[in-house]
Amino acid sequence: MKQKYVIEQLDDDSEEVFISGMIDRSEARPDSLVDLCLADFASWFVVDYRESDSNDPQSSVIAYGDNT
Repeated sequence: MKQKYVIEQLDDDSEEVFISGMIDRSEARPDSLVDLCLADFASWFVVDYRESDSNDPQSSVIAYGDNT
């Protein structure tokens, strides 16, 4: 779920309370990464929120990197 302060700013009838998770991002990954299994995708790729204005998995930048 989104953080409490974000939910409090939503309209009372909004259903946008969930953020995208690793499975959502994996499903939205570029075609060039389609051969990676979910475990490899989750361990080697990170989401760069600096390039995104929303929690939409397709608007986030998926970057190759180290999750540690």
